[in-house]
Amino acid sequence: ARWPHKIEYHNDMSTGYKYREVTVGMRGDVPDDEVQAILDEAGCGLVWACNGHLTHLSKPTTLELDRVEDGRAFNINPAGLNKGVAIARFCEHLGIEREETLALGDSESDFYMADHVGTFCLVENGLTSAGAPEFLDTFDNAYVTRGKIVDGWVATAELLVAATGSDELNMLTCYLAKGMGVSNTVARIRNPEYNHRNLEFLRQQLDISLVINPDRLAALELYQILELPAATKVESFANRGFLMMELPLREESQLCGEPLMELRKRFKRNFLLCAVRRGEAAMIPDGSFVPQPGDRIVLAAEPSELQKLLRTLGLMKRQIKNVMLLGASRTAYYLAQRLLKDGVSVKIIEKDHARCQTFRELL
Repeated sequence: ARWPHKIEYHNDMSTGYKYREVTVGMRGDVPDDEVQAILDEAGCGLVWACNGHLTHLSKPTTLELDRVEDGRAFNINPAGLNKGVAIARFCEHLGIEREETLALGDSESDFYMADHVGTFCLVENGLTSAGAPEFLDTFDNAYVTRGKIVDGWVATAELLVAATGSDELNMLTCYLAKGMGVSNTVARIRNPEYNHRNLEFLRQQLDISLVINPDRLAALELYQILELPAATKVESFANRGFLMMELPLREESQLCGEPLMELRKRFKRNFLLCAVRRGEAAMIPDGSFVPQPGDRIVLAAEPSELQKLLRTLGLMKRQIKNVMLLGASRTAYYLAQRLLKDGVSVKIIEKDHARCQTFRELL
């Protein structure tokens, strides 16, 4: 062998060389130019690329290095194929603009990405690469992060979103990320066992910036449709202490044909008409504005005031008293919980008897 105990296959990133499709991973301490010359002489169209210095030497190994740091990871790639080309093709396939992308790396083989992304971040240990100074001078979109390897990647992240299928894994991921320096974390937590009270306690203890429950949010949307059926869209603020709703105006609407200042006097309700969409134009009305049929107006008020206004306008003739839900899903649970609190009779149809029993106990 040319370099005994100086080069071997590399099980990088725990994927294993035998699972690679078009490249080969290796590690060791060999002269790049000599290896490339051997590949060129063989005429097989392959490129020898350095993938950064080693930080540790996993076992088993045949390498005999004076220092682990002397060793490097390498990739053998088909000519014309590199990480930059891969990113370019990936973004083209998904329709992603270059300005929308960010890449991180720590080796010369990563430098190819800078030509195809909006921002490239070189983690601290990447400064040991021989070509790093010239690379940083050449690319205006290249920056150096604080921290090595994973710490350097984390330092670049402003936000981490954990949305796996496991609530516990999402919480743990956010906790670890916050400890490593990520400024903001978002966890998806769906299990009804984490109710609002203990979930807020967990959020504070784990220092999670935001907890999102998509099932609860879907239930809230459905609840608001049932609560304000005339609205095409409802947004809540201050824990539902304040609502904004979009209302399309029909020909017969009592809100049409009069200036806003007169409407406030006539209806004597505490509401604010804060925005109007007329055709393609959007506007913020003043007291002299006159709503017209076809306008889509945005009203803001407390929930009770909006309900009173809709009743006055004849858009909410009676309150819903009975609701039937098909399927004992998480969304059904959260929706039923809200409706029962309002005194609405709820019936849930579910073929799984055990799940029915669980819902009965929860509700």
